[in-house]
Amino acid sequence: AAFCVLIVAVARATWVKNGASVAGTTLELNIFETVLGRGKFGVCKLAGYKHDRYALKCIDRARAASNQNAIRHIFAEKEALQRTADCPFVVNLYRTFKDKDCLYFLLELVEPGTPLYKFARHTDIGHNLRCMLIVAAEVLVALEHMHAQNIVYRDLKGSNVVVDQEGHVKIIDLGFAKQLESSDGKCKTFCGTLHAMAPEMLNPAGGLTYGKEVDFWALGVLFYEMCTGDPPMSTTDRGTMFHAARESYGFGRQDGLQDLTPCAEFRKSFTGCSGSCEPVRKFLGDLWMPAPTDRLGFGENGVENIRNHLVWAEGSNDRWDWEAVRTRALENVYLKKECALLNKAAGGDAMVDHVFKDF
Repeated sequence: AAFCVLIVAVARATWVKNGASVAGTTLELNIFETVLGRGKFGVCKLAGYKHDRYALKCIDRARAASNQNAIRHIFAEKEALQRTADCPFVVNLYRTFKDKDCLYFLLELVEPGTPLYKFARHTDIGHNLRCMLIVAAEVLVALEHMHAQNIVYRDLKGSNVVVDQEGHVKIIDLGFAKQLESSDGKCKTFCGTLHAMAPEMLNPAGGLTYGKEVDFWALGVLFYEMCTGDPPMSTTDRGTMFHAARESYGFGRQDGLQDLTPCAEFRKSFTGCSGSCEPVRKFLGDLWMPAPTDRLGFGENGVENIRNHLVWAEGSNDRWDWEAVRTRALENVYLKKECALLNKAAGGDAMVDHVFKDF
C-alpha cells in the first residue's frame, strides 16, 4: 500500500504511547492513503509508527488560520482531549505537533470504529434495551467526566460515537467542546448539529445562554436514534430544520422558553423497545424538558439523578453496576456481536490490514 513518511521534530518534549512517555527528538510516522474521515479544514488518515497504528488528524494551517472560529475550535479540542485523557470512553490523544503545512493530532485508532448511527440503521439494536442502556451509560460516564472538568461537549450525535471491537463506545471529535469558566458557566455560541441541539441553543438572537444541560438533551436524541433508527427531526435542508425546530419549540411566543412544551415530534410513540416503552418514553421526556432547569441532569446532583432513573431497572435483573460501566467491565454482548458482523460485511479489518501487509 502506498504511504509517505512524515518526520516531525518533537524537541524538548515527549509523546505518549499506550500510557507511557516516549522521549525523542523526532517522530517518524508512515502516513497511508487510507482516509478515515474528512472535515472542513483537513482529513484524518491512517498512520503507523513501528508496530502500532494510529489515526492522524491533519489540519491545513493556512486554511484554518483564516477562520477565527476554526482557531478557537482547534485549541479547544486540544485542551478538551488533554483534560479527558483518563476517560475510557473518549478517544485518546497521544500527541500534537506541526510542520509548515499542517497541524497534527496523533489519536488512538478505534478499530473498527463503526459509528453508532450505523447500528441504529442496520441492526436490531432498537429491540435490545439492555444494549442501548449500556451505550447510554458509557456515554453518560464520558459526559460526566467532561462536565467535571467544566467542559460542555455540544456535539453529541451518532456519528461522533464509535464502537470498538469489544463493543464499547468512544466519543470522538471534540472540536465543539467548550471550556467553561465555572461549574455553572454558560455559552452563547451557535454551534453543533441541528437535530441534536437543545432549544436554548437555537435562539442566540434572543440573548439566551446555555450550559452543560444541552449535552443531556443530545443524550436523549442519541437514545431515540438507537430506538428508531432515525433522529427525531431530519431533513437535508438546514434552513428548513432550523426554522421547523424553532417553531416547534415555540420561539416568538410572548411567554418565553420556560413555558414551552416539548416538540410533538419528539414526544411521539414508538415501539422499538417491546414491553419497555413507557420507561423509555419517560426517560426521553425527562431529558427533553425544554427548560434546562427542569431537564433530567440539571443541577449539582444531575448525573446521579440520571443514574437513578427508573429506565435503568428495565435493562437489568439486578442493581445496575456503575463501577463496572466506568471500568469497561460491563460487557455489551449484543453490540460486540453486531460490531463483528457489520465489520465482516464491510470487509472487516482486512482493509486496514491490507495497507500494512508490507509494513
